[in-house]
Amino acid sequence: MLELLEDEHGCRITKLPLIKLPAIGKCKKHILETDKNTRCMSIAHVAAGATGYYLLEVDTSDASKALSTKVIWASVKGDIEPHLHEIEKQLLKASLSWPKEHFDKLIGADNHFWVPHQKSKKGGSLTEEDIEKWAVRVCGQLS
Repeated sequence: MLELLEDEHGCRITKLPLIKLPAIGKCKKHILETDKNTRCMSIAHVAAGATGYYLLEVDTSDASKALSTKVIWASVKGDIEPHLHEIEKQLLKASLSWPKEHFDKLIGADNHFWVPHQKSKKGGSLTEEDIEKWAVRVCGQLS
């Protein structure tokens, strides 16, 4: 998905290491229902023109929950890494929903948004056409 933003839309991408979501209390949402592996979150810094953003994605390949791409203006927060653990905790406490109130407090209500994924005919997986439509929506939001 990120490669499409880079190759087709001229964005510059810097990928951060994948993060395995932690176990939080009795919540089991950090585990994929299909294969019982730990669910991961990917973070990438995306530069579109002179503006930088962080894109956050959570693995929902088990189709247990639909979750949009979370976009954060990078200039507002600077380095996101010190805040990731709390974001992960809040995400899991909200049963795999982006914690809007947490983001509002952390960076301000006008400094983050989401881009919905294409509806999939096969839960948890996207076709190449779905991914292309997502990339167009992302670039439309970033410009």
